[in-house]
Amino acid sequence: MLRRILFLAVLIGSTLVAIPSAPAAATYGCPGNRDSWREYRDSAGVVAAALQTYKTADGVCVSLVAKNKYAGRSKFMSLKLCNTARQQCTAVDEGMFKEYAGPIYYSARCVYALSRMNDGQGGVIIDGHWNSAGACN
Repeated sequence: MLRRILFLAVLIGSTLVAIPSAPAAATYGCPGNRDSWREYRDSAGVVAAALQTYKTADGVCVSLVAKNKYAGRSKFMSLKLCNTARQQCTAVDEGMFKEYAGPIYYSARCVYALSRMNDGQGGVIIDGHWNSAGACN
């Protein structure tokens, strides 16, 4: 019986050591507090990706995250952050990704994000969705 109690004490103690003592970092490379989450659906109505925006000390940070059957497989993703006129897109991350595009930082309180995703062979999954990011009100 004493062995069993000691075993459980060691097991519980080792489990407690594995729990992080500091808060976990924000997901997908963006620091700060998540400001918004916008889902994009494919033509079948399945959530294909989510645009996540985070407020930072000097602007916003944005990631486009693949979801469901699109997560974990290579596909072309494009994420552009542009000024409020949607003309100057100076922050861009695009290429073949398995999980997400970004993070992209933009030093303005309000930006517009342009998101695209295709299967790598020309099949469109998400095409040209614009959304505001940050404090645009």
